[in-house]
Amino acid sequence: MPVRADRIPSAYRIWQSARRYLQAGNTERALQCEQLIKLLHNSYLSAECELGSRVEFGYGGIGLVVHKLAEVGDDVTLGSGVTLGGAFTPTRYSERHGRSLNVPRIEEAAVISTGAKILGGVTIGAFAIVGANSVVTKDVPPGAVVAGAPARVLRTLDAETVLRSRSAYLPLRPLSNDDLVARFSARVPAPA
Repeated sequence: MPVRADRIPSAYRIWQSARRYLQAGNTERALQCEQLIKLLHNSYLSAECELGSRVEFGYGGIGLVVHKLAEVGDDVTLGSGVTLGGAFTPTRYSERHGRSLNVPRIEEAAVISTGAKILGGVTIGAFAIVGANSVVTKDVPPGAVVAGAPARVLRTLDAETVLRSRSAYLPLRPLSNDDLVARFSARVPAPA
C-alpha cells in the first residue's frame, strides 16, 4: 500500500504526542516521536522545548532546528529551514526555567520566515516578522519587521499596517480584521 503524503502528520502534531509522553514519564516513547520527526521532516524538535498553542510550521515542519530550551509562544509561524539555536553566553533570564539562558524566546504571533536563524538568548517580540534567511542575534521589538544578515529593523507595524501583513500570520487567519487589530493593539505598544 503506498504512503499518502496527506496522511503524514506535521512535526507539530508529532511533537504534541512526544510532549504528552514526556509529561507522563514515558521518555522512551517521547524519544521515538523525536526520531519520527527527524525521519519524516528532517528536523530536530525536542519534546523538552516549549511550543505554544496553534504553532504553524511551513510545509509541515521541514528542516527545523529548535533548541530544547527554546520558548515559542502561541500562534507563532515558523517557516521551513528555521533555526532557533543557542549561543555560548547566557543573555536572557527565563522565568519558566528559573535561570539565564542562551536560547531564543519567540513571543505570541511572531512570524519567522523560511531559512531564518535566530541565535542566542534573544527575544522576538509579539507580532514581529523576521524575513527569509535573516540572521537575528539581537532582540526584535514587538511589531517590528526585520531582515538581513545581520537583521535590522526595516519598519514597525501599527494597528493600520498590520492588516496589510495579515496573510503572514497563519494561525490568525480565522480572525476578523477587527479582532486581529484588537489583539495586535493589546500586545504591541503604540509608537511614541
